[in-house]
Amino acid sequence: MVDDGVGDAQELLKELRSRDRVGQSRFPMLRGPKIGPMWVRMMANPGEARIRHMDTVPVAVDVHVRRVTENLGVTNTRGWQLNKETKREVRSAWRAAVTAASIGGPSRIQNTCAALDPALWFFGKHGCSYCERRR
Repeated sequence: MVDDGVGDAQELLKELRSRDRVGQSRFPMLRGPKIGPMWVRMMANPGEARIRHMDTVPVAVDVHVRRVTENLGVTNTRGWQLNKETKREVRSAWRAAVTAASIGGPSRIQNTCAALDPALWFFGKHGCSYCERRR
């Protein structure tokens, strides 16, 4: 699936949230709003799956991605709890930024939020000394 898979990002994300006949999650470890988009991205890159509509995969928001988003001034959600509304705001801000700019990245995820995901997580987790000094 990872090296030779073919699919559609929205269909994959929908399937990750699907349930079986008795109501149990079919993919309980992959269905969340953070891990689902990350898994789809990782199938495309560093994997080599050919996935259509990668531009619909949102940034996978967690505390680290939210931190770097704030430090860069992309959103102003400082002081908000990290809930669905905050995550929606962060995802929306990054989608608008990607739409307005040429992000680059590996060919399978180029110019998508998925191309930003690894860098956002890394800088949010490990920090940017300049950004930390400005806080």
